[in-house]
Amino acid sequence: MAKTEEKPKALTGELLELRAAASFAAKDDSKPILQYLYVSEEGKGKSPKATRRGEKRRNVLVAADGWGMYVTPTVLPTGYYSAPVVVSAARGNVSYGPGYTVDAKTRQVTTHGKSGLTFGPLQDVGTFPNFRNLIPDPKSLRYAEVGRLTLLALASAAIAWGKAEKEGVTFIRMVGDRKGLTLRHQPTGLEARVPGKRLDGRRVAVSADYLLRAAQAFDTATVRVGLPESPSLALTFSVGEALVLQMPMTVQWPAVKVVENDDGTVHAEEARDERRAA
Repeated sequence: MAKTEEKPKALTGELLELRAAASFAAKDDSKPILQYLYVSEEGKGKSPKATRRGEKRRNVLVAADGWGMYVTPTVLPTGYYSAPVVVSAARGNVSYGPGYTVDAKTRQVTTHGKSGLTFGPLQDVGTFPNFRNLIPDPKSLRYAEVGRLTLLALASAAIAWGKAEKEGVTFIRMVGDRKGLTLRHQPTGLEARVPGKRLDGRRVAVSADYLLRAAQAFDTATVRVGLPESPSLALTFSVGEALVLQMPMTVQWPAVKVVENDDGTVHAEEARDERRAA
């Protein structure tokens, strides 16, 4: 009796992944290759289900604009995707759900929900930069868990203030100490404090617009923030294997000292010497 050939199973992905990646693609013509989302295959495993570290074979979705980058494992077929096409296909869907399906045989992607549009990967578009070289060594970073709603609130407030005051680019300062991380929008005095360890000397300033985009890339309660050794190096936002890399802003950094309160908590105070800068 002849063995019947099994039909390839359809793979499903989340709509949030498409929306997040499209938001990180370049919008100008100066970097045409970055106007595409790029999916490449990584790993050396003999099976997609290989579990040993470094051997798992998988597809990885990347989008970047020169200042920020989004990287996540994906079920999308390898190739290039036009960001405007992805945005159009994802438009009209309300739920982040399992938002799209990939036909394993035809390599076609179909979004669920109201749009229900179908598209596929492009080939021979160009050469995407080696994004792995841009990601900092995880061991060089110090981490703090920050509420996603906290990031959204601070970024949104800073953006609103900037528009009202016609300030252009606004930013959030992140300053670490031995007991935690302080996130502050200095002009309005808005501040959030989260616990953390070994964050002494870690500080960085990030654009409120990019911070908002990073927070919108996830749908979890908290986001892991990776603080670099220097305020001139990239910081990261991550949930599981999904990663956002963000280049910092260069700002003036006043000297600060950590003061311990009577109840054992701490707060940062600006010292008189404000000559230090990033």
